[in-house]
Amino acid sequence: MICSFTSLRTRGRVTLGTLLLAVAQIAAADSLLCSKVNSRFALSADIFGEWVGPDGDEKSQYRVSRVEIRKAGFSNGVEQRFVEPIASFGMTGACWTVWSPDEEYVALPRDGFEGFSISPVRSLPTTSSNKPLSDSVAVRYRQRPRSVWHNFRGWSGDHTLLFYVEIDNSRIPFAYDVKHKALTSPVAPILVLDAVNESAAVMIIWGR
Repeated sequence: MICSFTSLRTRGRVTLGTLLLAVAQIAAADSLLCSKVNSRFALSADIFGEWVGPDGDEKSQYRVSRVEIRKAGFSNGVEQRFVEPIASFGMTGACWTVWSPDEEYVALPRDGFEGFSISPVRSLPTTSSNKPLSDSVAVRYRQRPRSVWHNFRGWSGDHTLLFYVEIDNSRIPFAYDVKHKALTSPVAPILVLDAVNESAAVMIIWGR
């Protein structure tokens, strides 16, 4: 968000009240929503964003703008920015479980249409970066990028990421084994859907 002093002028001058309000709005657009700690590797994933309403309910909707992974107790970390902010309904939705249950992997939504960035914790970059993590998974409609919406659901076992995609008012569940890079879905084959990672197609195993 860029603050334009021109838009804050009242009769040719900037008032202290409007300036303070603009500063508060800028800060609110990138506030710390929550932190998720990885005890095994002494890491913290700080999730930043803003509350966007609506209807006066302060818990109704949050928009996530970035995640910063850092060593616990240190201010600098590896930043993962989203191409577009993610709208999440409720604080639980905004503060998803980024660490796998065994704390060996991290999974971050890239944005709603681009699936998830994934990495073994041991392979995380050690300097700040906006580059994608070492692995990813995204489902597509008719091989079109950014064509279906992805929603994080949780984890199964130590390293299986659960999510679903929305298409034609339906939610299609998927499970991605981040260790073995295997993508499955319990439904019958849907031939208009496929999946990719950073560099290649990912086979979908249907009916499992």
